[in-house]
Amino acid sequence: SVAKIIETLEPIHEMNVNIAGQTLPAHDQITPAAQTILDTLGLTWPPH
Repeated sequence: SVAKIIETLEPIHEMNVNIAGQTLPAHDQITPAAQTILDTLGLTWPPH
């Protein structure tokens, strides 16, 4: 169901962290269930 997909993907975040004036990308690790959903949709994590 759509609700289950949203629940599985909701914890995934991407952000930029500024350390000493240098901006670095940071992202959450994903669960195997979330990876399966992304693979099925043809998406990658982290996004490029």
